[in-house]
Amino acid sequence: MPGLQQLRQRITTVRSTQKMTRAMHLVSTQRLRTTRAAIEATRPYSKRLDDLLRQICQRMPAVAEQLPLIRGTGREDVHLLVVFTTDRGLCGAMNGNVVRMVKERIARLEQHGRTARLLCVGRKGRKLLEREHGARIIATLEHGAHHKIGFHHAVPIAERILEHYAEQAFDVCCQYYARFRTILHQPPKAQQLIPTRFSSLYSEGVEQAAVARGGVAVPIYEPGEREALTRLLPHHITAQIYRALLENAASEEGARVAATDRATRNAGELIRKLSLAYNRQRQSAITREIIEIVSGVEARHRG
Repeated sequence: MPGLQQLRQRITTVRSTQKMTRAMHLVSTQRLRTTRAAIEATRPYSKRLDDLLRQICQRMPAVAEQLPLIRGTGREDVHLLVVFTTDRGLCGAMNGNVVRMVKERIARLEQHGRTARLLCVGRKGRKLLEREHGARIIATLEHGAHHKIGFHHAVPIAERILEHYAEQAFDVCCQYYARFRTILHQPPKAQQLIPTRFSSLYSEGVEQAAVARGGVAVPIYEPGEREALTRLLPHHITAQIYRALLENAASEEGARVAATDRATRNAGELIRKLSLAYNRQRQSAITREIIEIVSGVEARHRG
């Protein structure tokens, strides 16, 4: 059984840990609030860009199918999986869930005789994947020093992907990240980046209704639709990566808020138990000393 000094040391250590987890909880809460605000701010821009590209692809399908980012290579032999995880720990099972989805995807690709290559964004993803799939990892990009995610952080990732695609190093590219729902729920999400796929912007009923009201306004693009798509498609891929970075950052901070809250409460419970054990031992020691003093006084009187 630990003595009084050991119990005091443990209580001091646990209190220091509790202060640290409480501070991390406050910091993560503020970062989560900032990241969620950034996600909300990017939604109108992302929606307008998606609508613009869908509209051009719908009205000029022949032009769209001529572009490599939409047409693809015509094969599905090599798949590049971009895995977004964190550089730091203490964020629950978030990284494990993303990596589990990636491993399941690799297994399905192998069953069909296809090849998977991995681009890891975050150290934790590489650590979880390198034992079984280390030979598939082509690069690892770290982002732990970025306390505030900006669009410029997505540019190098997009450039790396587009460079490998131009070199015909892969046929299909998908990104995997944790999508933020709540601080207790960050489900993994898969999204195909290349070849880019757009659903129809307008349904047939909406088109007919617009025509009935006086026709559909057809925008004119300068210098042309092909040039607009050529310039906007890489930007669209970068925007999707930026959205994945934000979602992953929000999921990381949300998971860390929950983890640090549990750690703080557990530390408080442990301090309570250790304090109870310390007080019991201290009371027992005081009682023993009193008994020894009384016994000594009684023995002196008898003598």
